[in-house]
Amino acid sequence: MRDEQGRLWLMSGHHSFELIEQGGDGNRISVSSLRSKAAPAVNHQAHSKVKLSGHGQPTVTLYAKPNYGSAIAGMGVSGETLDKLECTSNSQGTWCRVGYPGQSGRVLWAPSGSLIFLGDGE
Repeated sequence: MRDEQGRLWLMSGHHSFELIEQGGDGNRISVSSLRSKAAPAVNHQAHSKVKLSGHGQPTVTLYAKPNYGSAIAGMGVSGETLDKLECTSNSQGTWCRVGYPGQSGRVLWAPSGSLIFLGDGE
């Protein structure tokens, strides 16, 4: 990206990001958004809302069981809002069972790092 003075900056990151000036003095700017930062799943009530985060990818893989070795149960669209039903932790991290609003019976699990936990009014 270029700033208004024409300096070129390289942007990297997801929930927070860093801008690094290309050439010039090599300045760095770090930006963090508390609103969109993934929060620990244990601090959120069941049936709260979550948004899928593909970390720059258009889709998020959803699994049949809470582990990366299980069958793929579907692909969610990055930015899509789902209901978080429950969360659990295992050796592969924290996983949350999610569902599409108004649908039941389908078991979908996503790693908590692929979710943005939404607060009231978001």
